[in-house]
Order: sequence, then structure tokens, then C-alpha cells
Amino acid sequence: MAVANDDRLQLLIERIERLEEEKKNIGDDIKDVYGEAKATGYDAKIMRQIVRLRKMKPDDRWEYEAVLDTYKAALGMDGLSGTPLGQFEADLAADLAEANALADAGGRPAVETEADWQKVVAANERAAKIAERKKTKATA
Repeated sequence: MAVANDDRLQLLIERIERLEEEKKNIGDDIKDVYGEAKATGYDAKIMRQIVRLRKMKPDDRWEYEAVLDTYKAALGMDGLSGTPLGQFEADLAADLAEANALADAGGRPAVETEADWQKVVAANERAAKIAERKKTKATA
């Protein structure tokens, strides 16, 4: 164990104190930027949410937003119910759930993200085009 009168201890403590002061100053600067944004008409709460979302990994953000949308829809808060976009979203969610169930039953990895689902759809479209080309060549 280091001796209490060690000069390094004092230097480390002073360094921590300086960093804490810098952290406070940066926090104050961030607060000022949000205040400036609010003064120009932006919503600081929404900006904070955007900053938080941008810190997330894309897959984590997509999952968070999907769960949030699901909860909002379950509570009738989505604002899309009864619209074509709302129906599309509901159909897409149902398709993802069905694809996951089929994949689980077949022992293949589940489709977990919209990007994965788009890959499945693209692969199916490519397979359909290839089958169509083979059919066209066979009849020619």
C-alpha cells in the first residue's frame, strides 16, 4: 500500500479535481447550447432524446424504437392506426413474427432486425427472378 504522504497521491487528487472542474464546465456549456436552441425555437427535450438515440448502436436503436412503437400501438398512441402506413407497419410486424417462428421451427437463426428482414425479402426476390429466367430459357 502506498504511503499517505506520497507526492503522487496529491498529484492524482489534484488531477481528479481539475478534471471534475472541466466536467462541470463542459456540463455548463452543454446546458448553454440547449438554452440557445430553446431560444431559437427548438425543443430541448427532443434534442436531448435525439442525442441519446444517436449514441446508440443502430441495431439497439432499431430494437428500442420497435419496442416503443409496439407499446404505443398497444395503448392506441401510435397515431397511425387506421391509416395505410399503420396497416403496412402492422403487416410488417406480423411478417417478421411469422418469419421468426418459421426460422425457429426450422432451426435457422431468427430474423431479428428490419435489415435482416430486408435481406430475406431481397433473397426471395432474387430467387424468384432466377426461377423466372430458368422457366423462360426452358420454354425458348
